[in-house]
Amino acid sequence: FVYKPKSILDLGEIPNVEIWNMFAAKISAGDDFSGRTLKLTANISTDNLKLANGVFNGKLDGNGKTISRSAATRPLFQTLGEKAEVSDLSLSGEFTDLDQPYKYGNAALAQINLGTVRNVSTNCSANLKLSGVPSLLGGIVAQNGGVIENCTNDGNVSLEIAVGDQNGKDVACANFGGGLAAYGHTIVGPDENTGLYFANAECKAGKFIGCVNNGSINIRATSGTKALGVSTYGGICGIVELDGVVFENCRNTGAISRISDGEGTSSGSTCVGGILGRCAGTFVNDWKDNGAQICINGGKSYSITVTRCENSGALLSNCR
Repeated sequence: FVYKPKSILDLGEIPNVEIWNMFAAKISAGDDFSGRTLKLTANISTDNLKLANGVFNGKLDGNGKTISRSAATRPLFQTLGEKAEVSDLSLSGEFTDLDQPYKYGNAALAQINLGTVRNVSTNCSANLKLSGVPSLLGGIVAQNGGVIENCTNDGNVSLEIAVGDQNGKDVACANFGGGLAAYGHTIVGPDENTGLYFANAECKAGKFIGCVNNGSINIRATSGTKALGVSTYGGICGIVELDGVVFENCRNTGAISRISDGEGTSSGSTCVGGILGRCAGTFVNDWKDNGAQICINGGKSYSITVTRCENSGALLSNCR
C-alpha cells in the first residue's frame, strides 16, 4: 500500500490561479464534478483563466470571494449542467475581445446555464469596436436555461459596431445582449444556411428571480451601406424566442440605447427594453427556399411571465 496524499483540489479548495486552471482542465477532460463541492478560499486576480470547456455539474461556493481578470474576461465555464450550483461569487474585469462571440456567446460566468446561479455579482465592462462580427454578450451568462437568482450586474457595455466587409460585400450581422443574459433560454446555435439562431423542443427556458442590472448598455452602429441587422438589448435579458421564460422581482436602473451613426438602411429590426429587449419572432419568412431550418416562426407569439418587475433606466432607440 502506497499512501497518496490528496491534492488541494481533491479536498475541494480553490485558492489560486494554478488550482483553478487544474480544475478547468479536469472539466475539459470530461470530469463533471457531480456530487462534489468546490470552495474558493482566496480572491483570484489574473489576466485570464482557462475556460472549463465541458459540463460542470458540481457546486461552486464562491465563499464571498472575487475573481478579477484585468485583460481578457471570458466565460469561466462553457456549460453549467442541470445539477450545477454557483453561489456567493463576485466577478470583475473587462471584455477586451469576444471569444467565440457567435457560437455560444460571451459572459463573465458561463456561456450556457442549465443549473442554478445564486448571489453572483459581476462588474465586467466592455468598450469594443466590432466589424462584421455577430455577437451574444451577457453580464453573467450568454444563454440562461436554468435559474439566475439574486444576481447583480454593474458592468457597463459600450459597443461600436460596423457592418462587415466580406468578399467585397457589406454583410449584416445579429447582435444581442443583456445585463444578466443575452438569451433567456438555450438555443441550438446558428443555422448554417442563414446564420441565424433558433430554438427547438430540446431547448430550455430560464428563470430570472430577484435580479438587478445597474450597468449601462450603449450600442452605436456606424459605417456600412446596410443596417447592422437584427439587434436587441435589455437590462436583464436581450431576447426571448421560446415559451416559458420567467422574470420575477427584477429591476433595471441602467440606461440602454441603440443609436445609428452613419448606419445604412434595411429591414433589420432593433429593440431595447428595461427588463427584456424583445419577446417576438425576428423574421416572418421561414427560409424554406434555401433549405434552412425554420429559425423563428414570425406568426407565433411567445408565452412568458413577468411579475413585480420595474425599470427606471433611460431607454433610447434612435435608428435609421
